[in-house]
Amino acid sequence: MRKWSKKSKLAKIVVSLGLVLLLIAIGLIAYENSALRKLERVGYNREEVETILEMVEKSDIELLLAHKYDERVDELVKDGNFQNGKLSEYLDGLDKYAISAEGLIQLVNHPDYDPAEDYSELERAILKEKYYLSRNYERYLAAARSVNEEVEAAEIVAQVNSNRDREYYTEPEAADIDAGDLLLVNKYYYLGPDYDVDIVAMDATYGQIGVEMERETYEYFQKMAEAALLDGVQLYVTSGYRDYTDQEEVFASYLAEGGEAHALVYAAKPGYSEHQTGRALDIFTPGMTLTSFAGTKGANWLANEAYKYGFVLRYPEDKVEITGYEYEPWHYRYVGKDAAKTIYNEGLSLEEYYAYYIARG
Repeated sequence: MRKWSKKSKLAKIVVSLGLVLLLIAIGLIAYENSALRKLERVGYNREEVETILEMVEKSDIELLLAHKYDERVDELVKDGNFQNGKLSEYLDGLDKYAISAEGLIQLVNHPDYDPAEDYSELERAILKEKYYLSRNYERYLAAARSVNEEVEAAEIVAQVNSNRDREYYTEPEAADIDAGDLLLVNKYYYLGPDYDVDIVAMDATYGQIGVEMERETYEYFQKMAEAALLDGVQLYVTSGYRDYTDQEEVFASYLAEGGEAHALVYAAKPGYSEHQTGRALDIFTPGMTLTSFAGTKGANWLANEAYKYGFVLRYPEDKVEITGYEYEPWHYRYVGKDAAKTIYNEGLSLEEYYAYYIARG
């Protein structure tokens, strides 16, 4: 009995030891096949692995294991804007773009991001532009891919938002007459011959006899003219409201002067002139002309003060490619004080303001 007892004990020990070794082996196998070890074998260090396991859903770990090691993954998953559901797109972006993890997340999280695209540096910059509009996505890309020289993303966005990626007078649209003071009329938006506006006659003390303008425009022009006088500047209006027929005559005169190419630079076709809104004024000081007004005390006063009364310089020198008109330091447009302040402070043209603040939806 004593010998049998010793054998029994030995057998138990052997069995127990075998079980322990088996459990150790199973544990080692399980450990080696764990996500932690698999990620380490891909190249991630222990700290990176711990972050990944904390931030990435288990179902997405296989995506990381199938992808080569990239040090930006750690930054990706730590970013507050990281989205688990987009891990596949992030990893695809890591292969496509040599940009930071933060930049990649901004790109992939963009509502218009297309994983099938291979965006150029310019196109990625366009997607981040302040005045980017989703509705113009395809047009931005087409414009970016058509340029042969270096162009700023802001320039492309501004031009497309203002329809400058299209030829003048092509695909014309009726102007939104419900926009009131922010009514946009240019070489893409037109008014019909029967457009009606509340017009009043200007007192001849403010300029040429017979000038008319929209009622509210006149009210604020008077306030501006009085303020200018206090600063030693006498404003003198040579042109205000012109109806459709008047614009036909103006355009015809430019045609006679230099042909269609000349006329299209300096005048609008009938229906496409914002003078028809009654809110556009040609403002000089006495004795000044089209060629002498720029840089004068009066021109400088208007450039710096007009917005306070709701007026904006309609065709600025640095916006020719946006407005489609040469610089006109005398041409001012009433848009209301709030819009004028924004346009002035942000350095916008009316086209840009309209695209971003009025027609953005």
